[in-house]
Amino acid sequence: MLSLLLIFACTGPRAQVAPDSQRGVIQLESPSTGGAVQPKPAEKDQILSVFRQSETVMATCFSTALQTDPFLYGELVVGVKLGKDGGVSASEILFSTIADESMRNCVLERSATLSFPSLSRDGIKASYPYLFVTDRTPPEVVRALKVRHGLVPAGPNGDGDLTPDAEPARGEDGWYETW
Repeated sequence: MLSLLLIFACTGPRAQVAPDSQRGVIQLESPSTGGAVQPKPAEKDQILSVFRQSETVMATCFSTALQTDPFLYGELVVGVKLGKDGGVSASEILFSTIADESMRNCVLERSATLSFPSLSRDGIKASYPYLFVTDRTPPEVVRALKVRHGLVPAGPNGDGDLTPDAEPARGEDGWYETW
């Protein structure tokens, strides 16, 4: 999975957006069946491209929020419903670990103004996760967010899974598992 970190200069800690550039969820709702239908691959790529280009804009919301809380970090998943003309007909925050309401509102407002290319039909729903971290964010949190969104493999060194060793190790204070 391609990882993209955008680093922006701001007062306080450096703001970084580590978006999941390949895992955005895009689906169509079929009016006849009410079920999900996959969009054309070219449309999916175009929609993801717009989201990737929006990372800089979303990072300005984060930089502003960092002035109030320099230790702020987290993830925010934005959902949009697109019209045939590529306009956003509805947007919402689907998931957020960001406590700052003004930052969430900023991202929501900016997502409502995104302009997508013309599409083959109405009703395409797309969601996209944005990861917001700074150099003050604990490294284990940054790693956990990246693993959650498939930006790095789940192994302890980025090379495997996080299953415990077959045999627990013995330490001075007793037995413990290594992960």
